[in-house]
Amino acid sequence: MSRLLHTMVAMLVLYLPVGPSLQCLAADRKQDAGIYVIGSLHELHATTPGFDYADLKRVIEATAPQVAVLETRPDELSGRTDTPGRPEYPRIMWPYLAANPSIKVTPIEPGGALFEAWVAQASADAKRFEEQNSTSNAYWNSYQQSLKSVLQLHWRAPADAHDQVTADLARSWYLIHYSLAGEAARKGQERWDAYMLERAVRAARAHPKERLLVLVSYRNRHRFEEALRAAQPARIVNIKDWLRASRSPAAR
Repeated sequence: MSRLLHTMVAMLVLYLPVGPSLQCLAADRKQDAGIYVIGSLHELHATTPGFDYADLKRVIEATAPQVAVLETRPDELSGRTDTPGRPEYPRIMWPYLAANPSIKVTPIEPGGALFEAWVAQASADAKRFEEQNSTSNAYWNSYQQSLKSVLQLHWRAPADAHDQVTADLARSWYLIHYSLAGEAARKGQERWDAYMLERAVRAARAHPKERLLVLVSYRNRHRFEEALRAAQPARIVNIKDWLRASRSPAAR
């Protein structure tokens, strides 16, 4: 057999569906009480062929959640409103919830006066940083764009957005942000994350026998997984391995 034929056979074997599809995985979920922490790419789904909006929709459907923990404000959820910076909600989640009204939903972002106060404080801190540290601010903006570019090259499939490389680079986002923007930025970000993490853990504990979808950002997914693993270690699903096990084009 020629070298070319060997190569063609190897490629065919690589892409054969050697495991269950995402649809089969969804069927398997019917009896489990796992916690599925899914990281959305937000607007980057539109320019990431390996993990586009259709892929995200299939992954969400495959979790077949009984409870959905969402990174939204209470008013966004109740009104099914637009969610700036998180297009996956009006595009995917709101229609999915409408079609599956039995799903119990928990919003974990602050709302109302608390949201307004925290956003105002964060905006003031960011403006002060920009005005007083123009060089560092320019570097921070450039770094964020470069990080997105690197990650998009890495994300050849949904499983890649849930691996250690993505988690490590997401951690770098926090570390560089804090080192550049200082203590005010750190306190603001940690306060916001702590608020959401506490509510996600509370939801997991309140539904010990039900399947949870926790839909958050690729930037903080590792934090949710760590917090939920500490609280409910037996229920956490290794998303990367779960997706790779399907061996479907949308999951690899």
